[in-house]
Amino acid sequence: MKKAQPFLLLLLCTVFLSGCATKKVAYSPRAEISDIKGFPSAEDGYALGVSACFAGCIGDNLIMAGGCNFPEPGKKRYYQGIYSADIRNDNLDWKLIGYLQEPVAYGVSIASGDSLIFLGGNNTEHSLSIVYSVHINEGKAIVKQLPSLPFTVDNMAGALSGEKVYIFGGNQNGKPSTALWKYDLNNGTCTLAGDIPGKPRVQPVCAAVDGKLYIWSGFFADGENSVVHTDGYYFDTNIQCWTVLTSPTLPLSRGSKEGVSLSGGTAIAVGSDIICLGGVNKDIFLDAISGRYTLVKKEDYLKKDPEWYRFNPDMFVFDTKKKEWREVPLHSQKLARAGAIIVSCGDSTLLYYIGGETKPSVRTNIIEKITIH
Repeated sequence: MKKAQPFLLLLLCTVFLSGCATKKVAYSPRAEISDIKGFPSAEDGYALGVSACFAGCIGDNLIMAGGCNFPEPGKKRYYQGIYSADIRNDNLDWKLIGYLQEPVAYGVSIASGDSLIFLGGNNTEHSLSIVYSVHINEGKAIVKQLPSLPFTVDNMAGALSGEKVYIFGGNQNGKPSTALWKYDLNNGTCTLAGDIPGKPRVQPVCAAVDGKLYIWSGFFADGENSVVHTDGYYFDTNIQCWTVLTSPTLPLSRGSKEGVSLSGGTAIAVGSDIICLGGVNKDIFLDAISGRYTLVKKEDYLKKDPEWYRFNPDMFVFDTKKKEWREVPLHSQKLARAGAIIVSCGDSTLLYYIGGETKPSVRTNIIEKITIH
């Protein structure tokens, strides 16, 4: 989608950060992962697990809403229930506390004060421009519709910086996009902040720290011109400057220096660090979206075991102060998902990794608790 440029100077900084010559440092805190029992089940089919749902925390309540799955092979279903569970209990006892206006998945969730903001997404009928504010009153979800976006958008990334929600990439008005928008929570206005250099990025990851929006990965499906990004940029919201960031790479003990894609993964800011989880394998995914299918026949693409797809099983942590990736001693097949979402509830050292798919079209109903010591 071609966007008119705003009346401001957009700069592409030529500084390359966290390059190959940068020495990696150890991430001294340890991260541990454990399964949490309990998954919403009030809507028929939901208990099978969902991908690309909305999620976040309001006080001690972990919230899930929407999402999609394949309860029957080849038949995708979207959901609209809003669920809540008290995280003070070891087992999550989920309650249906309300409904969204319509079934939806592939939007963005933002925690803001005592509310969650849900933006965009899509379903079997259309892509959405809707923006919801959700809070809880006497155990029920109070859903308020805020001013809509001036475009439809799905499969994008987003993050909160100050009172602005930044929405990046995905499919905007039905087309893969490079555009970055800022949505003002105070008055509901939405303006174009700029365009990331290069090709569009669908299903990227991003997080905001100290007025800077950090973006990595995403893909662009265009036949032989398709690309699965591994690199990234950060956008300084104060001076409208894009600066190049390199890709996360596997520890040398387990792989090469080749960049890892976080496309379809999830990211969250924890202090000055950004934690990234999940994502597809760039070579396998590119082979499929380009239509080449040199690694497996097209008719057999969905028939492989989950391990074959090589979704990312590592936690990656980016230090925004030093502008470098840290090695983290957390490698688990439980993290190897696409379409999952990670949220923080109060204590930033306690994270919840929710849903997603373990292979194309197969969802999981396992929620992982990740504790950072």
